Amino acid sequence: MKTVCCATYEGIEAKIVQVESTLTKGLPSFSIVGMASASISEARERVKSALLSNEFTFPPKRITINLSPSDVKKEGSQFDLSIALMIALDTSEDDLSEWFVFGELGHL
Repeated sequence: MKTVCCATYEGIEAKIVQVESTLTKGLPSFSIVGMASASISEARERVKSALLSNEFTFPPKRITINLSPSDVKKEGSQFDLSIALMIALDTSEDDLSEWFVFGELGHL
């Protein structure tokens, strides 16, 4: 499992969120768990589209993204870049667990 940090707001406080990824063999699927709102669920399509449009071969694996801690509500698109990074760097040996990544994905 790979991890990178991000953040979200809870009231007026920023809360650290760990974006954890697991890519395993199995029927290809892409799920995001951890008290994610509808906008986070839509991230699957935004991330996949952005990676494919940048000539990245989307892995035919079972992809599970966990946004932790699960008791903090997550909404918005600020997790998209973190999720895309976790998928793109799945085979990398780099340790990103101390990194904070923020950003949205878009198309030109």
